[in-house]
Amino acid sequence: MQKQLVFAASIILCVLTATAATNRAALVTVKADGTISPTGAVASITQLATSAAQALAAEAVAQAVADASTTMSNQIATVEAEIASQQQHAIFRGFVTSFSSAVVPVTNCTVQIIQFSTSRVGTNNYGNLATWFSTAPTNAPTISYKAMLSATNWQTLTVLSNSWPNTIGVSTTGGVYQAYATQLALPTSMSNAFFRVNGLVQYITADGNVLPIQGGVSVNGCMGLTTNIVIGGVTNYFVGGVLVTP
Repeated sequence: MQKQLVFAASIILCVLTATAATNRAALVTVKADGTISPTGAVASITQLATSAAQALAAEAVAQAVADASTTMSNQIATVEAEIASQQQHAIFRGFVTSFSSAVVPVTNCTVQIIQFSTSRVGTNNYGNLATWFSTAPTNAPTISYKAMLSATNWQTLTVLSNSWPNTIGVSTTGGVYQAYATQLALPTSMSNAFFRVNGLVQYITADGNVLPIQGGVSVNGCMGLTTNIVIGGVTNYFVGGVLVTP
């Protein structure tokens, strides 16, 4: 009769505790078929490989999210550039400054060039513009031009002087408007041009517009407690770990 041989290897697993005065050990057996006895005593090669694969997958997901965020930001910049290349444009970007305030763009801001004249001194050409803003800009207006609207890019002109933040009174058929005076250096070859004015307008903070937080606040992955706690005879309302006004 042939005897079937079963090979087994014994491994010493040392389990140390902070309070133990001596080391304690337990025996585990790895059988020829790869199973470990007792079950779950130590991690198998398969389990280690699975954990490593999961860590790599999580890292890949995080990288994919970062790449997607960068791509989206670049796409937004491209769209904004396309909008800004048109004659009439307005771009609004807002940021939340606190949980109790909201940022609101000035959506009805109007900008117009209400006066334009040219002058020449020697071989130098100058352009004088008066620009009216319905909402005061937070920077000196910049001026760019195109010889033809079908041209690809707007070109920035050199500003020689600018009255911003002060204004001058300009008389028009609609009355007297307070405008920003800008003097530009014009190319000697310029015979006609389309001008565009850019300026930054300050956003407004709408206090009282509460930013809702759905699902409560999570701290280190732990959701806050939602309950009523009586402190000093006063009932305090906690929602998602945050004390809210009754």
